[in-house]
Amino acid sequence: MGNGNKVAVFDFCETLIGFPTADAFINFVYEKTGSRRMRRIEKLKQLFYKAGLPRLIENLSGLWEKKSLNKRWRLYEFSGMDESQLDELSLDFYRERLRPAIIQPVLSELIDLRKSGYTTGIVSGGFAIYIRHFAAEYGIDFCISNDIVFKNGKCTGKLAAPDCMGMQKLAEIKKMYPEPPQVSVSYSDSISDLPILQWASRGVVVSKGRHQEWVDDYKFKEIIWQQE
Repeated sequence: MGNGNKVAVFDFCETLIGFPTADAFINFVYEKTGSRRMRRIEKLKQLFYKAGLPRLIENLSGLWEKKSLNKRWRLYEFSGMDESQLDELSLDFYRERLRPAIIQPVLSELIDLRKSGYTTGIVSGGFAIYIRHFAAEYGIDFCISNDIVFKNGKCTGKLAAPDCMGMQKLAEIKKMYPEPPQVSVSYSDSISDLPILQWASRGVVVSKGRHQEWVDDYKFKEIIWQQE
């Protein structure tokens, strides 16, 4: 563990890894298993969306963001699967898909910050089941992300807590740091993470291929990386 007064937090998808990972992991599991159950649930979801029901639910309740609803529905495709099988597949996913997609300029900054004594953490809407492999390899001190619920060795297809996105990320980091650290830096690719970027004493935006104009409005630093 680094210095608690010097903290660096990183988003995961499109910040440390060059693509959104939650859907990609679910697709990966389907590719590897060919699960008929997963396919049936996905077809039912497509009908649900085609009928416009997610938007109707959002308008009536205001409880679900579209991305969160899609994530929860897709996660349900895992219901009934063995925990051990998903553990093995998560490691395969990390080795085959995530490692080759690491955004090297951001990884370099993470490594430099660790050497400088920073406590490093990941705050992500991705799934902890595969993020933990990255965290273990690079010595990440803490990981705040979406835990999948398992019961009696089987996946329930549910999240253990509210989706770790937007303001929920800030709420979780504030549980760890009720008072802001003396020095902190936050990395993300998206304006949806503005609460975390502004929480830190220094915000860094990770942009793929080109400058994002909103970065100037908040005077954040920017890392522009190119797809290899």
